[in-house]
Amino acid sequence: MLLTFEKIREISLNEKQEKLQKLPPDFFMNSKEYLLSTKGAREELSAKNLIENIFARRQKKIMTLCFHLYKTDTFPENLEEEEQEYYKEMIKLLNSFYENFRKKIIDSQTGEKEKEAELVEKPLREEENNKDIIYKKPIEQTENKINIIQPMENNIAPTNQEMENTKIIKKELEYKQIENQRPVDEIKKETELNKTEEEAGKIKVIFLKEIPEIISPDFKVYCFKENEEKELDKNFAEILLKKELCKVV
Repeated sequence: MLLTFEKIREISLNEKQEKLQKLPPDFFMNSKEYLLSTKGAREELSAKNLIENIFARRQKKIMTLCFHLYKTDTFPENLEEEEQEYYKEMIKLLNSFYENFRKKIIDSQTGEKEKEAELVEKPLREEENNKDIIYKKPIEQTENKINIIQPMENNIAPTNQEMENTKIIKKELEYKQIENQRPVDEIKKETELNKTEEEAGKIKVIFLKEIPEIISPDFKVYCFKENEEKELDKNFAEILLKKELCKVV
């Protein structure tokens, strides 16, 4: 197509519109031929300005299209051959810049969260794998039998309180087993020692007068006869002695 000044000006006016217009075939190469043919003429400078304006407006539109389309495989219409190469390079640059941004900022944060989640979940998984017995309900204790644990039904795990109760019962059973295994002589000695200590906390007194009714420090009711001998708790006996109701034997 043979370009004229009027045609170049018409194309420049159309390029002011928002949409990228379709140019005549080989427009920019033909523009070069036109400028060579008008070298030194009056319209040469005006034609150069118009052609540069066309190029600049199209460049800006292509950059906008790149920004909106670089995440897709869409290829815009009405691009010249040179503009197609420009568009491809811009898409590569934008994609590369975006991928670097994701790796450094977005994906790195996701990776940190995954690591944190792994640190939390790993001990939980290990604890689940190490469970030899699954539980279903709290401890049941009867007169002759203690059920510490029972297999779980419907995958219902025990509560913390149930687990704690189980530990307590286990310790009690272990203590009873140890107690039953102790030698008879050792148990007898301990019993006698306790009895001696208990007796050491008592005082034997004889009452000087009859006491129909009196309440002890442990809120028990007693009655004593005159000249009656009795072993009393030390605290109770000291109170009676102070009131001169009895004397130590």
